Amino acid sequence: MTVWYVSAGPVDQWAILVNTSRADFSKPGPFDVDGRSLEWPERPCLEFYTEKKRRQSPRSDIIPFHSNALVLNTSACRALGSFLSRFGQLLELDVDGKSGYYFYNVTNLVSCIDRERSVFSELGTLRQEMF
Repeated sequence: MTVWYVSAGPVDQWAILVNTSRADFSKPGPFDVDGRSLEWPERPCLEFYTEKKRRQSPRSDIIPFHSNALVLNTSACRALGSFLSRFGQLLELDVDGKSGYYFYNVTNLVSCIDRERSVFSELGTLRQEMF
């Protein structure tokens, strides 16, 4: 079995996206994923986080959005879209008022982690997976 991990690298070196379309985070939102297909009545709005006093971080083609979720720009979607589409959905977003960004929703999940042999932190997050 092959396990893929796609990342833009350390998040402190790249511009990050924040969700602007959901004020109440206690309720389910468009990015709550569980392996099922998603249907959005309209594109969710995201924006690049900016700090007024700091130089803006560069934007990557593959953007970390939240834990285990990615956003791809048009270039990354062209390069990886046909491969990634076999395992999930690429859903168009509105980023800074523009199209050309896609949320990758994985819908083909394989339960392959041995929870008894894997290492978890004190808070229960997975630190080292065993297959």
